[in-house]
Amino acid sequence: MDICFITDYFPPHIGGAEVLLDRVTAGLAERGHRCCVITSWCDQSTPRIEQRGNLRIVRIGSPALPGRLWFNLLAIVSIWRYARMCQLILASTYGAIIPGMVAGLLTGKKVVLLVYEFMGARWRALEPNPVKRMLYRAVEKMAAAWPFYKYIAISEYTAGVLRAAGIPAGRIERIICGGGAVFGEKLSSGDRPALRERYRLAADDYIFLGYGRAGISKGFELLVQAIPLVLRQVPTAVFILVLTPGEMAIWRRLLNGLRTIPAERYRLVTTLPRDQLGLLVQLADCVVIPSLTEGFGFTTVEAAGWGKKIVATRVGAIPEVIYGCHVLVGAGSAEALAKGCIQVARGSYDRTPPKRFDWERTVGHYEQFFQRLING
Repeated sequence: MDICFITDYFPPHIGGAEVLLDRVTAGLAERGHRCCVITSWCDQSTPRIEQRGNLRIVRIGSPALPGRLWFNLLAIVSIWRYARMCQLILASTYGAIIPGMVAGLLTGKKVVLLVYEFMGARWRALEPNPVKRMLYRAVEKMAAAWPFYKYIAISEYTAGVLRAAGIPAGRIERIICGGGAVFGEKLSSGDRPALRERYRLAADDYIFLGYGRAGISKGFELLVQAIPLVLRQVPTAVFILVLTPGEMAIWRRLLNGLRTIPAERYRLVTTLPRDQLGLLVQLADCVVIPSLTEGFGFTTVEAAGWGKKIVATRVGAIPEVIYGCHVLVGAGSAEALAKGCIQVARGSYDRTPPKRFDWERTVGHYEQFFQRLING
């Protein structure tokens, strides 16, 4: 098979969506299929065109302005050059919806839309900028109305959102992501003291870990608001926050909130290799996931895969994918997050059986799905 993937972000850019496409394209390439990824050039240390066996990555440079806007415009030349040589095109939300439409018009090929999540009316609560809110909502409506050949939903929750948006069930393919303990080496008992020393952690500190991109849907500013509430009941708590700055307004609120917290009760890390993050996840007593919405929940699946206790919000696909020892709380509330953290620190939580999230199975599902579309 020859498949073209159009996506605004791809590794080394960090995010759950990037992990998904990296795993799928690499897995298909290893199985002998030719894959071409058209994406933005977000890291100047990477080559503009990179060939990894059967996988070609074409990165589009753009001015230092809103990246998604420029990617929509500047990707057209590469789409014409590469996508027309492929048998099938996959575009992803959000930044590749319009390039996916253009690709279908220019090439006449079948275009599949990979949907991480549709926000719908929730944009009103999530996006404070009215112009951005209007644009994102308009693009979603176009995506639902456009004759994409098929839509891929990454969870049952996302499939339900697509059906609610008016997309017929017969055009939706649900392909669950892989996940679990997929990054980093296992932390040995002998390495734990050195890691605790590196982060200045006392022997009796109870470690809460939050990690991810501080974007509008992730709720990390609420977690910062919850920290003082937790410390009143759990004075030995230490919060390690491994965060990539997202929206600057949120990042400023987050930093302002941290200034009110004793410095010894939190650690803020803004740059950390993924293997080192895996060690921190294993060191933590509890992983906190304060999301306001989740189309799948990679952090949830990763933390559960490492056997961590989890405090997570009851939103999106999180209840669908979470397992092990956990507490689910209401979203959008620092008080609810604090209550969940205190509950876990006191040894009270729910337990559910393990769930299977396997990348080989996920890649196999994509392979079979693409073959049906190409041969059909």
